[in-house]
Formats: sequence, structure tokens, C-alpha cells
Amino acid sequence: MPPTKTTINGRSVDTEIIARRPALTVKVGEGVHVVTDIRRPSAGQIEFSLDGRVVRGWRFAGADEVYVRIAGNTHIINVARPGASGAGNAHAVNDIRAEMPGTVVALHIAEGDSVALGQKLMTVESMKLQIGVVAPRDGVVAKIHARLNSTFDRGAGLVSLAPAAGEIEPPKGNG
Repeated sequence: MPPTKTTINGRSVDTEIIARRPALTVKVGEGVHVVTDIRRPSAGQIEFSLDGRVVRGWRFAGADEVYVRIAGNTHIINVARPGASGAGNAHAVNDIRAEMPGTVVALHIAEGDSVALGQKLMTVESMKLQIGVVAPRDGVVAKIHARLNSTFDRGAGLVSLAPAAGEIEPPKGNG
């Protein structure tokens, strides 16, 4: 498999799977690592052997990012998924929903604010991870459904966006 550009904690790194058997061997930047005994003791938890050392932590996969918390550090890995986050898809997203249950720990916007693609809207805590919820497109904050310190379930509406000034509302219905 050819190397892939991956963004880890805001830094672009070449990553490559070198071998899958007898153990997963990956190249990250200039380092080569062997990953074995991957387990998920419970939802969100991970445990694996990295270069012979047992590592335990938490993992959460968002729409375009994977959050991994190990040894008190949260690592954010941007992953490109076919069909996700393209301009056509991002324009149509009006309601931002929770991908897992959590609590709002910070609000970075107010209703009526203009926001840009990728701008942090709120910070939520879920499974001991603090995760930034970002705007999937440019727009205006129409409604904040989750308030500071409120808890929410998976699938709950967090924020609704309206078109940015000069944009036309995407058609609804049979499309």
C-alpha cells in the first residue's frame, strides 16, 4: 500500500501499512512500529501492544477525525473518507448531530454568528475525551440546541446552521 498523507495533531505525516501479517507493521513518518494484540475491553476503550509495550486508552471516531487518548494526551488524526466533507456534501448539512453521548463543556459561538468551514462551535466531553465540534460548512448559527453543561444522547441535535449571507437554501424534499 503506498504512503498516505495523514494529519496528526495538525502535522502532516506520511503513513503506510508495511505488513498486516504476522503483525500489523506501520510506518509513521520515519518510525516503523509493530502493533499486536488489539483489544477493545469496552465501548471506546482500546488496548494494544506497540513495539512490545502495552498501551491502554480511549478511541472515538468522528466524521473526518479519529481521537485517541493515551497517557493523558489526546491525538487527533484526520482521515479522508470517500464522499465525506466534499463541498457538495458540506453545503447541505444544516443540523449538526452528536455522534455519541456527552456533555457540552464550552460554547464558542452564539445564535446569529457567522461561522466558517472548520470553525470550532463547541467543545464536548465524551468518554473522558474533550472533542471540538466544528462547522461542516460556512453558514450562520440558526439555533444552539445543546446548552453549556447540558448532557445529550447520541444523535441529538447540537447546532443548526442557516445559509451564509448570499447563499441559497438547499432544496428540500424529493431532491
